[in-house]
Formats: sequence, structure tokens, C-alpha cells
Amino acid sequence: MSEKRTDPLLDPRAGTRLLLLGNEAVARGALEAGVAVATTYPGTPATEIGDTFFRLSNQTDRYYFEYSVNEKVALEVAAAAAVAGVRAITSMKHVGLNVASDPLMTLAYLGVNGGLVLVTSDEPGCHSSQNEQDNRCYARMAHLPLLEPADPLEARDMTLYGFELSERVALPVILRMTTRVSHMRGGVPMGELPARVRSQGAFQRDLARFAYNPGLARRRRRVLLEQMRLAASIAEEAQGLNLLLGGGATTGLLGVLASGVGASYARDALAELGLAEEVVVAKLGFSNPVPDRWLGDFLRGVRVCLVLEEVEPLLEQHANALAHTQGIAVTVEGRASGRLPADGELTLDLVTRALCELTGRPPPASSDAFVEPLPLPARPPTLCAGCSHRNTFYAAKLVGGEGATYSNDIGCYTLGQLPPLSLCDLLICMGSSVSTAGGFYRSTDRPSFAFIGDSTFFHSGMAGLVNAVHNRHRMVLVIMDNRTTGMTGHQPHPGTCTDGMHEPAPALDMEAICRAMGLGFVETIDPADLRLAVDTFERAVAHPGVSVVIARAPCLFVDPS
Repeated sequence: MSEKRTDPLLDPRAGTRLLLLGNEAVARGALEAGVAVATTYPGTPATEIGDTFFRLSNQTDRYYFEYSVNEKVALEVAAAAAVAGVRAITSMKHVGLNVASDPLMTLAYLGVNGGLVLVTSDEPGCHSSQNEQDNRCYARMAHLPLLEPADPLEARDMTLYGFELSERVALPVILRMTTRVSHMRGGVPMGELPARVRSQGAFQRDLARFAYNPGLARRRRRVLLEQMRLAASIAEEAQGLNLLLGGGATTGLLGVLASGVGASYARDALAELGLAEEVVVAKLGFSNPVPDRWLGDFLRGVRVCLVLEEVEPLLEQHANALAHTQGIAVTVEGRASGRLPADGELTLDLVTRALCELTGRPPPASSDAFVEPLPLPARPPTLCAGCSHRNTFYAAKLVGGEGATYSNDIGCYTLGQLPPLSLCDLLICMGSSVSTAGGFYRSTDRPSFAFIGDSTFFHSGMAGLVNAVHNRHRMVLVIMDNRTTGMTGHQPHPGTCTDGMHEPAPALDMEAICRAMGLGFVETIDPADLRLAVDTFERAVAHPGVSVVIARAPCLFVDPS
């Protein structure tokens, strides 16, 4: 394969050591695995995975990359590539897997031929998301293997291993990152890049496997369960992923069972407390299916087990159930027991506090685990200085006033909810503003406004608009078009003229799309012209049906070139 530039992540030699984000390490692991197709829809904390592929895509011809219109489409593109026999990866934030869950559940039944790794980056603590869901639940529901790295090196290694595991069990493999693993930096020694990448599959038509029907689903369900039994046996032998750290022996009063970043916090806290040689940490990297024989052996060697995981107490409940069924006398502590908070991120201080409580050790002098933090001034996110969205919100509020309802969406325009604009009555998820505005119209006698961005319009807003037109809702849909995917880092989308390979691409015309749906009121404004904006919104509110106002002004941070 020919390399056009010399980005360190494209160095084909082994041994080079780079300081990488966990997300960048995932991309490097995929490159070392010979990935041929990479897809994503950007969303924090997973964004840098796709952005790394994008950054490199005009420097190499090793793979194809795209910013898909949404996560469902991203998974479907990657899935077909893997069914055709090439290696593929798709990445998304945790709530993005909700969008992709429809194809995921059936894809688990059908399986894949080439390796497919699905990376989900979960966000305990809701730093920039609407919930802190735990996507390990999806792995259990779909019956799919799941790996959990604890640092950038493991992110690279587990991505590489994930492709091998996927092909061995003929299933997609979920790689679960969390915020701190995605965004921590660590030294990662590079493995070799393959000299050649299999970019063309050898797809063989198999109607008995891939042409879905209920009869096939019933047969494939049994195959899936057998594949997961194979995965369980592999998990038992995954010595490089499931590790016993410190302590020397698995006998003692206290043991720690940890996955993801919890294992890193445990090692740091035990070292600080001087317990590194006394307390064993059972680090679980192959998290689904759980290696029960390995876990049972660990539980038999301790009297108390502290479970460190984010966010749901899945391992804690599994360890309790396993101990009960196998007659193991062990007390399991964690989030469910109340030893740790039931919500939010794990922190070093929380882990240190729990270990001190369980061992009777006083906190080290350097620890602030028992010190209440000083109250700091709140620093809520806000629209950037000079952002055109301010004018758009202000003009809408001048027209709608306190009597209208305002449905917002996910993106920069979420921030219309903050004072002094205070313009948000309901916000659920990507694309929901259009549908909820229709619900407000049908249940109140108030004018309804919906605010959505250009990227989100293509992501999932168009379906709600079709529904609104067909069902004769009445609303003003405001598409806030800043010519980019703003909040996640200015990635291209179907309304821009560049694709994920840095190639010129047709920019879809939102005005033409809206008119093609049968809308009689579609107007584009420059939000800087406040008089025109107010006049347009007044006429839009008076229009008997769905009206669309496209407020178009480039994001101030987008390079005009």
C-alpha cells in the first residue's frame, strides 16, 4: 500500500512508541488489524476515533472511511462489509448505540464473515450527554462478546484482538470504552502495519443465513447461543485480558474485581495505601460472557470482594449470583450494596474511600478522599461569542414569546435553554424536536417551534418532518444551518461538500428536500438580519401547516477554505 505522507500513526514499523489518546489507540489497533472499512457518526466521547480515520484518510489508501448520516447507517455499512469478508469497524457514543440497536440485534443472529468491531464510548457522569447508560447491557441482550480496555495500550491491543475474536466466533464484537479511557493519554508501542489490506471481499450468496425471515431467525438463534458458548470458553482462556494483579496469591480478606478504568483506580489506590502486595485485583477485560470458572476461583480466595465498574452493578450482581449458585462464602460490595454511589463516574477518591472503609486503614496524608471539595462557581456550557444561533433564538422568542412551546435538539442549539434566552421546553434525543413539536401542537393550543441543526436534520430529523407533513401537524421547524457538525468538532455531513475521504461530495439541498416533502413554506434567512428573521418567523407562525425556516450562517470556527 502506498503512503502519501508520514503521520506517525501510519508508520508501518513495529517498536515506535507514541503518546496516544485511548480513541487514537483504537484507530491504530484497527490499522494494525488490516481494517478495510471504517464508519462513524461523531459524538463525544467517541469522536476522536472517527476523526483519526478522517485525518489519515487522505494520507493512505489502506481503508475507506465515512461519516455516516447516523449510527444505524454506520453499523449497516460496516456490517455489509464484514459480511462480504473484509474487516470493518464502526464507532459511536453510548446513546448512538440506541440508534444502531435495530440492526445490531438482528446482525447478532446473522453473524459476519470478516471481523467487525463496534466501539461504543459510554459517558458515566453525563458530561455532554443526556444519560449515562451502560452499554454492557446491549452486549448481554444481543448475546455478543464485549471487551473493556482500561488504558490506551489495552485499547490498541483489544481492538486488534477484537477482530480476531470476531472472526473466530463469526459475530460482531463490542469494544466498550468510557470517557476516561477514551480521553486519557498513554504510551503505546506500535505493532507492525500489514503490508497489504484485504479491501475486496469474496462474498458468497447464502440465503439460508443472510436473507432474514422468521424461520431463519429461529434457526440462527440456536446458532448464536452456540457461538456464545464458544466465546465463553475463549473468555476462560483469555489470559492477556483477564488478569490477577498484585497480591501474589488469591487468598486474603479483601479482593477487588474491576473492569475498565476501575482497574487503574484500584491499582493507584492500593499503591497509595500500601496494600498493593496484600490485595489482589481481578481485572476483567473480557466482560461478556463473563468467565465464570476464572471468576469463581478468584471469589473462593477472598472473604470480601469490592467490585469497581461503570455504571450499572452488572458485575456485582453476576458475582453475587455466581457465589450463591456455587456456595462460595464471600461478601460482594459495590454500587448495588451502597459501598459506592449508584450513579456517576468512579474516581480515585471514591475507590480510596471504599478501600479504607473495608480495611480499616486511615486515608494517606496526600489523599483528599475524605475532604469535601470546595464549592466552585458553576460553569455551564454556552454558545460561543458571536454565534449566529443567538440571533435565531432571539428572533423566535420575539415572535413566539412565552405563549409558544419550544422543542430543542442535540447539538449547539441545545444551549438555547440557558439564560438569558431560556428557550427550551423539551429535549429528548437526536431528531426528537420535530416530533415533539407535533405532539405539543396536538395537545395544546399554543404555537410550536422546533429547533434542529443541519447535521441532526440529516441524522434523524427528516423522518419526523415526513410524519409532521403527512399527519397535518402545525409547527415552525427552524433548521439552524452552520454548515458543519458543530459541537463535536466540525465534521462533514450530507449538507457539506466534502466526504470522509477528503474528496468533493454532493451537498444535499435542504430547501429542495423540504419542498419535495410537500411543504408550502420554506425560507432561508441570514440570522444577522434580525428584522428579516422576525418578519419570516411571524409569517411562518401564521402559515396553516408545517413551515420551515433555515437560519443559515457558517460557524465562526469553520475554516472557509
